[in-house]
Amino acid sequence: MMTRPETIVCEIYDAWRAQDMEWFASYLPDDFCHVIHIPTDIHPLGGTSVARRPRSPGSA
Repeated sequence: MMTRPETIVCEIYDAWRAQDMEWFASYLPDDFCHVIHIPTDIHPLGGTSVARRPRSPGSA
């Protein structure tokens, strides 16, 4: 029998493998944010990109 954390990790992995971003994002906190830096010597449109998880409708 799997523990609760093991079950959650397996579900996150399944969502990632299914490429279901809504399912995957459902495990992230509402204030989740990530930053990606792509050097301009790798791609001319590179730079820093900051993304936040969209707020759910009705949230403040």
